[in-house]
Amino acid sequence: MRFLAVPAAFIALLAFFACSDDEGEDSKLDVTLGEFFIDTTLDTVPPGDVTFDIENDGPDLDHELIIIRTDFGIDELPTENDGTVDERAAGMDVKGRIEKVDPDRKTSGTFSLTDPGAYVLICNLKDRDDEPDASHYADGMRIAFTVEEFAVTSE
Repeated sequence: MRFLAVPAAFIALLAFFACSDDEGEDSKLDVTLGEFFIDTTLDTVPPGDVTFDIENDGPDLDHELIIIRTDFGIDELPTENDGTVDERAAGMDVKGRIEKVDPDRKTSGTFSLTDPGAYVLICNLKDRDDEPDASHYADGMRIAFTVEEFAVTSE
């Protein structure tokens, strides 16, 4: 009788993983932008369409969200001379962008993130042209997340 319990448990585990990664359903990632941070509700999502619900918590500056597939660490992204991230550099695969979110505003966008691996979310705006490292990325607006199979999503 004990031998039947092991296969049954294995089948139940497979069914759980099959149901937790529903094909055709978007994953949802809540993102808060502010001076100078990015926060998310999840750090891992399954491959597929991901909806980013974004709120600019301000209080004073516009922000943007750029989704990049890369193996660079979040503090090691290639940068231009002005401190902004070089989005066209080798090893950088921009998967999506939501431009100019005004303070105290919300917006959203859905992007296809089908390639498992390491991703970063950044704000690549720059406010002050007279300072070489005054980009929002240099000021800390970056966070890592992962796309992987069997990630648990929020509803």
